[in-house]
Amino acid sequence: MRLYWVHRGNNRYYLIWCYHHLILDGWSASQLLKEVFQSYFSLRGNSSPATRAISYPYGDYIAWLKQQNIAEAEGFWQKYLQDWEGSTSLPILKAQRIRPQEQNAQPLADQQRPLSEKTTQKLKAFAQTHKITLNTIVQAALGLVLSRYCDTPDVVFGATCAGRPSGLAGALSMVGLFINTLPVRVQVEKEAGVINWLQALSAQQATTTDYEYVSLRSIQSLVNQGNILFDTLLVFESYSI
Repeated sequence: MRLYWVHRGNNRYYLIWCYHHLILDGWSASQLLKEVFQSYFSLRGNSSPATRAISYPYGDYIAWLKQQNIAEAEGFWQKYLQDWEGSTSLPILKAQRIRPQEQNAQPLADQQRPLSEKTTQKLKAFAQTHKITLNTIVQAALGLVLSRYCDTPDVVFGATCAGRPSGLAGALSMVGLFINTLPVRVQVEKEAGVINWLQALSAQQATTTDYEYVSLRSIQSLVNQGNILFDTLLVFESYSI
């Protein structure tokens, strides 16, 4: 971790903070910045130190992790991916892996598609009405897209999870690396209604939260069929800064 203090003149200063992702995740960065500013304003006399939130040590998480039943967790993921054929790969990405020399030199492009405030509010209202999360809706949408492009009703893609155990006291206030990348399995049922399908997907996601601490490498070794688990990754962030 490095800190740079840059004077730009006219009472303008920049504090540049650089750190390796290994030491903390996005949620932790938000927590740490909050604590820094609380301390700063407290020193200036703008707030009372008593208002600062209690921060729990990262070591509590390590101790919690050592107490978990790894065999049970790995058994869950093995069952979660049971009977999956391992064929979810976008055609263009599959072609680049198999025959890279035959592909055109044109690089893939970056695209940004921001949703309007009106559409965002409609999605939030829809999620609230049907007791699901926006994350579920986004995962379902990606699952549908991959299902169409890969011509299969059973798809798997990666998703980054917060990895903070609900049963660990003070987990939300800890600073460290908690995030993990895990497979998400979406089975598209054409006969099911949209609401029922989304709610079933939400319920399925809820069962994975107790086993988010298992490494992706371990899961890969459990179901390795000579193919990678996924080459599509979804990152859904909802922490405030």
